[in-house]
Amino acid sequence: MRKLFVALILVLMFTFIVGSVTLAQENISQVTKPNSNDMPTAPLGTFSYMVKPGDTLSEIAQRYNTTVFNILVFNQIAKPNLIYVNQKIIIPQSPPEAIIYTVHFGDTLYSIAQKHGTQIDTIVDFNYLSNPNLINSGQKLVVPVSLR
Repeated sequence: MRKLFVALILVLMFTFIVGSVTLAQENISQVTKPNSNDMPTAPLGTFSYMVKPGDTLSEIAQRYNTTVFNILVFNQIAKPNLIYVNQKIIIPQSPPEAIIYTVHFGDTLYSIAQKHGTQIDTIVDFNYLSNPNLINSGQKLVVPVSLR
């Protein structure tokens, strides 16, 4: 009788463990499956481009009247020579010039926009800022500057 009881306990434990692992795998696969609605979209004033065989950032920038620098900044590409086929990159249709601005203590998006002749919304879009009221000293921002 004791052996039967131990066997029953082992079967129940095994069933519980297998069920937990299966449930965990289902939860993981649900979390890791990309949902097309969750995919980032290109911000206002930009469009997405799919890299084709033979493309270089220089040729892409020239074709779409932007700069390699702007493409690098928008896509956070550290090594310009390491783009790959089918890579989705954002092509900024930006003003002729943009700078990297380091936020100083006391800066606001309004003061930065005023200083560089641009709009707050443009800075927010260029930097994917989810909370425009929250910028930090030392933070780097891409700021499109107007030609005055």
